[in-house]
Amino acid sequence: FVAASRSQQAQLLTQWAAAPQADRLPLLRALTTESLVMDDGKHAFRTRQGGLQPLGAVAAPQGETRPVRLTNRLRNLAAGALASHLILSDNVTERASAARTLQREATPAMAALLQQRLQAETDDNVRGLLEVALARLQLTQPEASARLAAVTLLGHSADPETQALLIPFTDAQHEPDAAVREAASDSLQKIKHRLLLGDLLGQAFMGLSLGSVLLLAALGLAITYGLLGVINMAHGEMLMIGAYSCWLVQQALAQLAPQWLAFYPLVALPVAFLVTAGIGMALERIIIRHLYGRPLETLLATWGI
Repeated sequence: FVAASRSQQAQLLTQWAAAPQADRLPLLRALTTESLVMDDGKHAFRTRQGGLQPLGAVAAPQGETRPVRLTNRLRNLAAGALASHLILSDNVTERASAARTLQREATPAMAALLQQRLQAETDDNVRGLLEVALARLQLTQPEASARLAAVTLLGHSADPETQALLIPFTDAQHEPDAAVREAASDSLQKIKHRLLLGDLLGQAFMGLSLGSVLLLAALGLAITYGLLGVINMAHGEMLMIGAYSCWLVQQALAQLAPQWLAFYPLVALPVAFLVTAGIGMALERIIIRHLYGRPLETLLATWGI
């Protein structure tokens, strides 16, 4: 493989995807993880745990090794070829992941393999994923009956990519068969309904999550300021000061210590609390302490601030 030209490599990956063999798995894994290297004699090796794993008959590299670079097209073909090999795995999780990849990367040459695996698959979830992958391939079939079955099956999906895939089949310039166009329109309506329901549920969950944070802050502030006999209208600004403090810490670490950027919350949280607490104490010391028991005046003063 490493000695072949780009076009030959693409042809090999296409052939391998249609007829998977277990002994190709190490090479395909090396391709997809970009850990494939070759020596001066164009023998393939895989970099792994600081060493070199031979992928052929030669056990040790001849001369220096250099990485094998792939184009975007070859990366996509390698991902599809690896998925077609993993669809034969005994691990149901690997088969499910491979089936999801094949929904995007499968080529017409893999239709027979997908049909064979669909008939042999015992897991209902993987079967459903394979049905969608096969239906996507059938959208390109010249027979209207195959396209009709495909758009009908894809109507059970809730994937935005599937929605975009079906839109052209509602256009007479793209799809000549009226029955296929009608089925595609029905499938699109079903997908839009599912996506709308999912969006509504997601927005409701997000609203409840954000509302719970604000509710906890409001309860704490209400108890604190209620005992003092004041009304603070600057509590929202206090929350924003904490948020801006976190953001400034993130930006500072990105500029000064990018290697520690993943741990910025450990620094940002105490900074946000200290900055906000300092401003709150200054506000209490300068203004609020002189207005205890006068809620209207504290409301107006803190609102002005």
